[in-house]
Amino acid sequence: MSEELVIPGIDQEEIGTLLSVRTYSQYRDMVEQILSGTCPFCKLDRNKNEVLRVSGEWRLWKNPYPHAHTKEHFIIAPIQHLTNLCQMYSNDWDDVAALIDYVVNPETCGGMAYEGGAVVIRYGDPRLNAGSIRHLHVNIIVPDGTGRVQATLAKTPEDIERKKKILTVFEKVRTGTPMSTLTDEELSLVTGRMW
Repeated sequence: MSEELVIPGIDQEEIGTLLSVRTYSQYRDMVEQILSGTCPFCKLDRNKNEVLRVSGEWRLWKNPYPHAHTKEHFIIAPIQHLTNLCQMYSNDWDDVAALIDYVVNPETCGGMAYEGGAVVIRYGDPRLNAGSIRHLHVNIIVPDGTGRVQATLAKTPEDIERKKKILTVFEKVRTGTPMSTLTDEELSLVTGRMW
């Protein structure tokens, strides 16, 4: 049986969101937000997230932490803090549809139409959806054709154990351990993930 990852001040459900981060900078930002009790989508950092369009109570912006091999990665999220699909009303669905249409329809997109991609909605407990933000949102992911792009909904136990090791190294660095003192194994876990 695996050990739980412990990060002081963060409960296991929130740690579930951290298992989906891809880089140290994303990890650092998310830990700061969790510890401060700030939802990054409720208090949207306009320096990182330029809102491209608003429909009703929903907004659209480019993901500042896009997946590798993507041409574009957009986020659509409600201004109000929602975490589950069952909290949505029909007007919410209309707003989401209008923002998706803005991106994918060449007649309404303001020049942003893309030939293909995926629309992914994760909801509920992040340990059951591999999401990185506990705020209901829609991902529109447009691959660039240079490599594999996937939207993970669940991780294997082996993936989780490997990510826990990576997060342990990220936490060491976040709390002041110099990179020069990390072991070769620790460095190999975070190579290409620091920024």
